[in-house]
Amino acid sequence: MHMKSAKAAIEAGFERWALALYRRPRVTLLVLAALTGFFLFQMPRLDFDTSSESLLHADDPYRLAYDRFREDFGQDRNIILGITGPNIFSSEFLGRLQALHREIEETVPHVKRVKSLVTARHVTGENDFLHVGELLESWPEEPMDMGQLRQQVMENPFYRNFLISEDGDLTAIVIETDAVIASAPASNDEVLAGFSDDAPAGKTGSGASDTEERFIGAPEIREIVDAVTRLIPRYQAPDFQIRFSGSPVVVDLFNRAVATDMTRCALYTLVVITLAMGLLFRRVSGVCLPLIVVTASVISALGIMAMAGVKIKIMTAILPVFILCVGVADSVHVLTIFFREYRPGASRAEAVAHAMGHSGLPVLLTSLTTAAGLLSFSFAEISAIGEMGIFSAVGVFMALFYTICLLPPLLALLPLRPGRASAGHSRAMDRVLSGLARFATTHPKKIVAGGVFLMILSLALLPRLRYVDHVLNYFSDRMQVKHDMVYIDRELRGIISFEVIVDTNRENGLHEPDQLRRIDDAARQVKAESAAMGPEFAVAKIFSLTDVVKEINQALHNDDPAFYTIPEERRLVAQELLLFENSGSDELEPVVDTTFSKTRVSIKVPWLDSVGLYRLSEQIRRVFEITFAGHADTSLTGMSLILARTLPATLSSMEQSYLLAAVVISVLMVLLAGDIRIGLLAMFPNLLPILAVMGALAAANIHLDMTVLMIGSIAIGLVVDDTMHFIHHFRRHLDRVGDPAAAVRLTLLGAGRALLITTLVLAGGFLALTAATMPHMVRFGLLLTLVLVLALAADFILAPALMVLTAKKPPVPHYEIITPVPVQKDEPPDRKTGTHD
Repeated sequence: MHMKSAKAAIEAGFERWALALYRRPRVTLLVLAALTGFFLFQMPRLDFDTSSESLLHADDPYRLAYDRFREDFGQDRNIILGITGPNIFSSEFLGRLQALHREIEETVPHVKRVKSLVTARHVTGENDFLHVGELLESWPEEPMDMGQLRQQVMENPFYRNFLISEDGDLTAIVIETDAVIASAPASNDEVLAGFSDDAPAGKTGSGASDTEERFIGAPEIREIVDAVTRLIPRYQAPDFQIRFSGSPVVVDLFNRAVATDMTRCALYTLVVITLAMGLLFRRVSGVCLPLIVVTASVISALGIMAMAGVKIKIMTAILPVFILCVGVADSVHVLTIFFREYRPGASRAEAVAHAMGHSGLPVLLTSLTTAAGLLSFSFAEISAIGEMGIFSAVGVFMALFYTICLLPPLLALLPLRPGRASAGHSRAMDRVLSGLARFATTHPKKIVAGGVFLMILSLALLPRLRYVDHVLNYFSDRMQVKHDMVYIDRELRGIISFEVIVDTNRENGLHEPDQLRRIDDAARQVKAESAAMGPEFAVAKIFSLTDVVKEINQALHNDDPAFYTIPEERRLVAQELLLFENSGSDELEPVVDTTFSKTRVSIKVPWLDSVGLYRLSEQIRRVFEITFAGHADTSLTGMSLILARTLPATLSSMEQSYLLAAVVISVLMVLLAGDIRIGLLAMFPNLLPILAVMGALAAANIHLDMTVLMIGSIAIGLVVDDTMHFIHHFRRHLDRVGDPAAAVRLTLLGAGRALLITTLVLAGGFLALTAATMPHMVRFGLLLTLVLVLALAADFILAPALMVLTAKKPPVPHYEIITPVPVQKDEPPDRKTGTHD
C-alpha cells in the first residue's frame, strides 16, 4: 500500500503542476521562450574539433605530454601535396613546382615553413667552411644537369620518402603550420575571446599582457586548407597531378562533413517524426506540439554544450538526431492521453491534468533509465565518448522538462477541437498481436530455449570480434581525400609520425658521440623490428639530429659518402653543429632545444589503424628505453601515439560503461518491477538483442570501431523502457485475470501497440542517419535500428514466454475476464504513447 500511495501522490503532484501552468499560459510560455532563446543565442559558439588530441581529456597525461612537445619543438602534423608527372626532373616540371612552392609561402596563412625539392637542404663544405643552402637556389638562373640532379636527389637519404618517393615518381611539398599562435582578446574580461574564430591569429598586441597564446585550431586550419585548395586548380594539369593530404587536411574535411551531416540527418529525422505524428494523431496540433518540444530540447542541449565550451566531436555529431528520436516519445505519451480525454463536453483543463497525471511518472522513470545508460559513458577516458553520454543525458532531461512544462500552456492557448470517439483498433494489428501472444504462450519453453541458445552462441562468437578504428573507415569511398591519403601514404611510406624525446638532462649532452650513436642504433633497430612485424608496419624514414651531423661531416670531407658518419670526438660534433648554426640555417630549431640537452626523433610511420599504431608504439617505446637505459630519459609522444592511445582507453571505457549501465538499469528494473526475480529475468530480453547483433558482427567478420562499441550502452537504456512497460502491464493484468496467457494477450493488445508505434518512430529516426556522408554515422544508425527492432521482437515473443514460465499466479478472482478490458478513465496510461490497455 505504501508504494501505491507514493505513486498516487506523485501522479497528483503532476496533475497540480499541469493545472498551475495551464492557468498561467502566457507567463509560462514567455519564460520558456526566453530560456530557449538564451540557449539558442549560445549555439553560434559551438565549434567542431575532430582532431586526434580532442579524443582525450585536457588533463590526460598523453595529451599534456603532446602539448609540451608542440610548445618545445613545434608541429608534427604537416599538410602534404603529392605531385606526379611524366618526368619530375625536367625544367618544365620543376618550374611549376617552384612557382607553386613560392605562392604557398606568400599567400597561405599560418605557415611556419614550406619544404620541397625547391628549398631542400643542401649542405656543402670545404675545409672549415660550411654552406647550408637550397637545392635549387641558383636555378633557373644557372643551368643544371637534370640527370645529375636526379642522381643527387635519389642518393640523398634525407630526401627519400620525405620529398621524393623511392621510385622517383612522386615529389612532395610539405607545409608545416604554426603550432602556437598569438591572439589579442577583445577585453580583459573576456577570457575566452582569444579563442574566437574572428581573432587575428598570429598577431600580437603592443604588450605581452594583451596577447594570449594557444595551439593552432580548427579555424586556422580551415583558412590554410581553403587557401591551398584555391591554389591547386591553377596548377593542376595532366602532366602535373596534385594530390592533397596530411592529418590537418583530413581533420578539416572531417569537420566540414560532420557539420553537413548533422544538419542533413536532423532534417530527415524531423521529416520522419512529422510523418509518424501525422499518422498517429491525424491532426496538425498532434504534429506541431511534439516538434516544438523536441526542437526546444535540441536547442537547449546544444546551447548548454556551447556554454560548457565543449566542441562537436566524432561521437557528439549524432546528438541532434538522438535527442529528436528519444525526446519525441515523451510528448507523444502525454498528447495521446490528452486527445483521448478531450471529448465534446469535457473540460480541457481536466483533460490536460489527467494526461499529465497519468503520464508524468512513466515519462520520468523511462527518462531515468535512458539517462542511466547514457551517463555510463561519463567516466570514459575518451572525451568524445564521455561528452556523448553526458550531453545525450542532458538532452533526455531537457525533453522531459519541456514536455511537462511546455505542453500544458500550449494546450491551453491553441484553438483545439475536441476529438471524436475512437473508431476502434485496427483489426489487422489485433490479429498480428493476438497471433504473437498465442505463439509466445503456446511454446514458451521452446522460445526460452531458443533465446538461451542464441545468447550462448552470441557469447561464443564475441571473442572473434576485433577492434579496428582507422581514419579511413570514417570516410566514404566517394571522397577524394580518402584516395589521396592512401596514395600519398603508400608512395612516401607514411605521412604521420611518432615522436621520441631523448633528454640527456645536461647542457650540451647531445654533443656526446655516444648519445648520437645510441639514437642511430635505436633508429636502425626500430626499422628492423617494424619490418619484422609485417610489411604494413615497416618504418622507412626516421628524422633525427644524427642526420644533420652525418650530413655536415660528409660535406666537410669533400662530400665523401664514407664520412656519412658521426664523428668520434665530442669536440668535432660541437664544432660541426656550431658551423651549421652559424650558416644561418634554422633547421636545428625544430629538432633540438637551445641547450642541446633534449632532442626529438621523428619516426614516420604508415597510417595504420589504432591497433596497429598501438603495437608499433609499444615496440618503439621498448627499443628506446632499452637503448638509453642509464644514459638518457626517453618518452614517446606525437599524433600517432594519441591515435594509438584510443585503443586501450576505448576498450577500458566501454568495459566500465557496459558493466555500469547493466548494473544501474538492473537495479532500476528490480525497483520498478517490485520483484528481484522478475526484474533480473527482464534483463534477458534486453541484453539478448545487443549480444545477438555483436555476435552477428563477429560471424560476418565486421570489425568494431569507437562508434559501434557505444551502441550497447545506448541501446540498453532505450530498449529497457519497453520491457519495463510490458512487465508493468502484464503484472497488472495478471492480478486481474489470474491467467498468464490471458495477461500476455491483454498486454500485447494494449501496451503492444504503444511499443510498436514508439519503436517505429525511434527506428525511423535513427535510420535517417543513413543519409549521412560519413560511414561511421551510417553504421551507427543501421546497427542501433537493428537492435531496436530485435528488442521489440524480444518484448513481443521472449518476454511473454518468460512471464508465462516464471510468473506466480495470484489467487483466482471471483470473476474472469476473457476479452480485452474497455478503456477506463482511471487506468494507468501506456508508458510511451499514453494508450490504455
